[in-house]
Amino acid sequence: MNIKIKFGVGFGRIFFGMVPSEVIFILGDPDKVNNNEREGCVVYYYNKLMTKLFFDLENNNKLITIYVSNQDVYIWDKKVIGMRKTDFESLLDKNEIMLKVYDDYKIFDSIFCEEIWSVFGFQYDKLTDIEFSVFTDEYNNCVWP
Repeated sequence: MNIKIKFGVGFGRIFFGMVPSEVIFILGDPDKVNNNEREGCVVYYYNKLMTKLFFDLENNNKLITIYVSNQDVYIWDKKVIGMRKTDFESLLDKNEIMLKVYDDYKIFDSIFCEEIWSVFGFQYDKLTDIEFSVFTDEYNNCVWP
């Protein structure tokens, strides 16, 4: 299953702003539900998709963040999980994502891109995971797709 990420929107038929029942209708029951991973969120784990979905309790339990480490992730029609860091940076540049914040956490590196409200995690110089969220306006209100 190819997972095509659309920043600020979601992936596949999963969109930011959906509630758990809508996601379950599409993906089935999650393999695990965690109420403690992130404060104010309920997290649904889908093992086969290697995906976590974060539902925000303060926003009527709507989907606000997606974390994915599936090998079949595509961004801008490019398969990205496993891509070398320099190649991924070039892909960001090619798609005019210029504002990048780099962090080194000793066991992994990350690139945060506020323009697309996403964090890209790297280990051993390869992209391993992506966490992306719904966009917000200047007042920090969610902009639902």
